[in-house]
Amino acid sequence: TPAHVEVLDGYESFPDVYGRIEIEVEGEDGARPAAFTYRTNGNGPPNSPTMKSLVQIWRAYRQFGLNEAALLAAAEESLNGAGG
Repeated sequence: TPAHVEVLDGYESFPDVYGRIEIEVEGEDGARPAAFTYRTNGNGPPNSPTMKSLVQIWRAYRQFGLNEAALLAAAEESLNGAGG
């Protein structure tokens, strides 16, 4: 909902530190729901997600039937310093 997006925007320091971009996602059932993510705009220090955040994201992927392998690959890239 717009209220949820507003809360996420505040948490992600949008638009000062992160920008919001639309992305394409595909569930295991082939569904392609509307989705967005945040990407740094270079105005803040680079960082990786906390383990707590990563677990929450992974649970949401599992709940909505999203490709967990893609999440794990992105997390590994970020943790290895290539994602910032």
